[in-house]
Parts: sequence; structure tokens; C-alpha cells
Amino acid sequence: MTTVNYYVNVYRLSDPKEAVIKFSELGTDRPTWFLLESTLGYRVDELSKLPEDWTAGLISLVVCNKDWEVRLEKEDPLSEELMMRVIAENHDECNCQNLRCRTFKYLTHYTRAIPGLEEHKLSKLIYREYFADDPSSGMPLLQHSRLCGFEQEN
Repeated sequence: MTTVNYYVNVYRLSDPKEAVIKFSELGTDRPTWFLLESTLGYRVDELSKLPEDWTAGLISLVVCNKDWEVRLEKEDPLSEELMMRVIAENHDECNCQNLRCRTFKYLTHYTRAIPGLEEHKLSKLIYREYFADDPSSGMPLLQHSRLCGFEQEN
């Protein structure tokens, strides 16, 4: 496990445009992906191809890259308000923590339900977990987890 400096924040949004502003604040210069789950289906693609009407039938939206993840969900299906959780590394925020982390790479399964995986040759999903030591036992306790993007086949 390695040690990283990261922060977690949760926001309540009344306007989905605030989330798009947050993506650009965090930095989209690296490959940045979105995973959109809606009542219309699933979609995985590069952030630049996020549909204009991404809030239509929204269940959840995850936007991520190597350094951060933003997760958006409706707290109540009938509400227009969104809950947004941000986990980011290497950013100057007041509630940063130094915790240990480990990274996993999971093989994806190409499926007709999510054509973007095969289209972009996204063969592995990169996932990171953050741990703090339990003061009484010294055992690592999972604090947070996030998606870090995909690894593409060559």
C-alpha cells in the first residue's frame, strides 16, 4: 500500500451545471471517463461525449480519471436535487488526509448493454481503496473507494 494525500466532500446541488463546473475545476486534461446509468440504459464514454440531456432519467453519473472521482445521484427520485460526492488526490483542500491506498484492476466484460467498453477497448476498470489504521487493533479500515478510470488495450 502507498500513502496519498486526498480529500472527500459531499455537496447538495440544485443545478446540474454546478457538477459540470466541478469537473473542470478538478481538471479534465487526463483521460476522463463517465459512466451514466439512467432509466434509458447505461453509457460509458469520454467526458467530452457526455450527452446534453444527461439528467433525463438519471439514476447515477460517475465521472472519473486518475486523480479524482465525482459521483452524482438523486437522493429522492422525485426531487430535482442531486447529491455529489468528490474524492480527489493531490488537490489543495482544507480537509485533506494522508491515508494508505491500494489499487485494483478489474477485467471488464464487453456487453451489448455498454457498447462504449468494446468501442474504446476498455479492458480493465481501475479502482482504488483508501485505508486508515484502527487505533485499537492496528488493522487497516476501509474509509473510501473510487473509480480511477479505465486501462485501454494496446
